[in-house]
Amino acid sequence: MGIFDLFKKKKTPMEELYEKMSNMIFPKGPKDIDAGTAELLSILNHKVSEETAKSVFLKSAFISRIVENFDEDRLRSHLAGYALQHFNQRQLVQFYIYLVAISAAIIINGITPSEVRRDGDEYVW
Repeated sequence: MGIFDLFKKKKTPMEELYEKMSNMIFPKGPKDIDAGTAELLSILNHKVSEETAKSVFLKSAFISRIVENFDEDRLRSHLAGYALQHFNQRQLVQFYIYLVAISAAIIINGITPSEVRRDGDEYVW
């Protein structure tokens, strides 16, 4: 331990959990987050700001991975508190499909969100 380690702020258990989850969901960090943000902007036809899209994407990606039975209804109830007004039914379904695709890609193939791309109405990696 170096002398400067004494002055580092110790992370709270919640901060440590958040960092561990972030690394698990977004192994490539900002590159994965930017890719997810761009996809959500595309789904919403760029009718929200990039900052809003990033916030919605991050929160939704976390929820999609920690909720045991994540489905469209769970996504809808999650978004109802702060962002559902930005989605129509088709966009909500597309966002759900995207969240499931990036989860499957990482769990099954070790593929990160930045490596998942849309091909028509489907996501491929």
